[in-house]
Formats: sequence, C-alpha cells, structure tokens
Amino acid sequence: IMNRFSSDMTTIDEDLSQTIGQITNSLFGTLGAALGVAAATKGTFLVLLLPLIWVYNKVQSYYRKTNTTVARLAAVSLSPVYAEFSQTLNGTVSIRAYNDKARFTLAMENKIDTNTIALVTQQLCGQWLAIRLDCIGSIISCFVAFITIATKDSGFIPAGWLGLGLTYSFTITTFMKFCVRVMAAGEAQMNSVERLMYYCEHMEQEEA
Repeated sequence: IMNRFSSDMTTIDEDLSQTIGQITNSLFGTLGAALGVAAATKGTFLVLLLPLIWVYNKVQSYYRKTNTTVARLAAVSLSPVYAEFSQTLNGTVSIRAYNDKARFTLAMENKIDTNTIALVTQQLCGQWLAIRLDCIGSIISCFVAFITIATKDSGFIPAGWLGLGLTYSFTITTFMKFCVRVMAAGEAQMNSVERLMYYCEHMEQEEA
C-alpha cells in the first residue's frame, strides 16, 4: 500500500504528465527532421524512409515490451523493500533486545539487490536501444552522403540543400532515440496506473 500510494502516485502526478508532453514534442521533432531530409534530397530520401520505418518499428516494439516488463519487475520488487523497512523501523526495540541486527540487515540487502537488478537491467535495455538507433541514423547519414557524391556533377540537387539534409540526418537520430525512450517510459509509467486501478476496482473493502 505504501509503495502504490507514494511511489506510484508520484509517478502518475509528476512524471507521467511530463512524459506525455515530451512524447508530443519528440514526435513533431522527428517528423520535422524527416521532412527536412526529404525536402533537401528532393524526395529521394522517401525511397529509404519506408524500409527504415519498418526496421524502426520492429526495434522500438521489441524495446518497449522488454522495458515495460522490466519496469513492472522493478515496481513489484520495490514493495518488499518498503515492507522490510517499515517492519524493521517498528521493531527496532525488539531487534536491539535480541541482538538480531545482522539478520534484518541481510534481509534488507537482499531485497534492495533484487530491486537494483531490475533497475540496472532497465538501463542496459536503454543502451541496447541507443546502439540500434545510432545504426539507423548512420544509414540515413550515409544515404545523404551517397546522394551528394552521386549527384555532384549533374546538379540534380544543389550542394546547399544536401548540406542541409546531412545536418537534419544527424538531428533525426537524436530525435528518434529520445522519442522511443520517452514512449517506452510513458508505457512503463502506465504500469503505476494499472497497479492503482487494480486496488481501486478489484480489492475488496473491509467490513465496516
């Protein structure tokens, strides 16, 4: 109960609303950068855009599912930490009287370690995503650079436009990484809503 109505409520009240705003901004930023590259290459970038969207969707779908599951494990493993701390705090006098501090310290360390494993795994998932999105961004930059070299004599696309497209190709990588991360964070934060809704709708109240 302490976990759900302290940590989970904080996530809903403070983090979730900010994440929704960041998702909107990052989506428009990614769309704007993609349109910038497409305009700078006179639509040639659209040939590469469709397969990239498919690859991007596969990567972010795989990441979001994993990140949401790991976030759920982190939330579940946090409740025993609160419970252990609460019962230790309430039983401090008895623990000192029986000189049993080592057992309670070990129990707390084990529960914190379990929660930390989930949090570290979540960070590793973020690094996994960053590497793959960097690869996608590199493909876009290489494509624009290839067009620059291939059309340097024909004058099909002005050099200034290609320079602008190359600049936007670097920007789109940053926006894509941020977009996927905040979308995954928002989906993981909805886990707090799910946990609270379970208490509100499925937990039976005590008899008056």
